[in-house]
Amino acid sequence: TTQRFDKYNVLKWEDETVESLKRNIINFHNGIMQYFKLPIPKELYVQCWVNIMRKGEQIKPHIHDIGPNCYLGGHICVQCDDTSTHYINPINQINDPMTYSSKNDVGKITIFPNNVPHYTDTNNSDRERITLAFDIFPENPNTLEHSQNLH
Repeated sequence: TTQRFDKYNVLKWEDETVESLKRNIINFHNGIMQYFKLPIPKELYVQCWVNIMRKGEQIKPHIHDIGPNCYLGGHICVQCDDTSTHYINPINQINDPMTYSSKNDVGKITIFPNNVPHYTDTNNSDRERITLAFDIFPENPNTLEHSQNLH
């Protein structure tokens, strides 16, 4: 599911729970923007996919976007046992990387700049670690045919 992130969009599924997820993402985004006194974009588009990691699996360091439409990414923990997501300070990634670790808790929503490298712990649990990951764009990313307007 992770490698096929651009082939579907969870937030296009027609279900009451999915509508609730969309509202939660919008509200969390808008709350962060208000907290930092930043303008809220008139439109928001999102691409959302499922990450399922079985025992022994992890997501290696990666970056979601560095292009001109780079904005925010995030994830919602659906199921996890004692794992964290680690964010690498993009200023010094090579010689002495500074890393911020965020414990994964069920129901937790995390939003971060999409150009921040990040990775996960290895899942050592017999249960899958399941998250909904997403990228938010302030304008329509015509390169993603499955993006969804959040407004």
